[in-house]
Amino acid sequence: MVVACEGVTDAARTGGDPKVIRTGSERPRPAGAGARGRAGSSYGRAQDRRPIGSSMAPSPTTDPQVDAILRGLPPDLREIAGILRRMVTRNAPALRECVKWNNPFWVGAENAICLMVYPDHVNLGFFRGAELAKRHPEVEGTGKSLRHVKVPDAAFARRPVLAQIVRDAAALDRSRRR
Repeated sequence: MVVACEGVTDAARTGGDPKVIRTGSERPRPAGAGARGRAGSSYGRAQDRRPIGSSMAPSPTTDPQVDAILRGLPPDLREIAGILRRMVTRNAPALRECVKWNNPFWVGAENAICLMVYPDHVNLGFFRGAELAKRHPEVEGTGKSLRHVKVPDAAFARRPVLAQIVRDAAALDRSRRR
């Protein structure tokens, strides 16, 4: 059983029992059960996993599933995706890296940023991109909220404006939490 963005990737991490989900340092719980054993509770939200008394943003972590996805890419796209991954992790440390729909995602209060790999480029997607497009002409697309920046090569991936767009996307995500 795989739970997206919760840290469960295989039965080995749950002590070999595929019916037990472990989302962090807490005790094992039955699959589908919340904090009090009820399915659908708020157990496992990002704010519930922060150390008690911690006011600092969580330290950036990487997901081994993202490592596996990037290893499977052709060298030129792997380089672009790796640069973008490091840039997102460095500029939006409060977002959790995970895999959804077989793509790398960074999630805070909600989905915030993703990478979408195409045969000749990588899109850096922003789930509140329509708001970002007003300030950043590099953000393109016609979706109601999801927009992207098309990254054709490693030189483009290193542009400082992309780091600023990522910081702005993280700030929009933080504003959603209030």
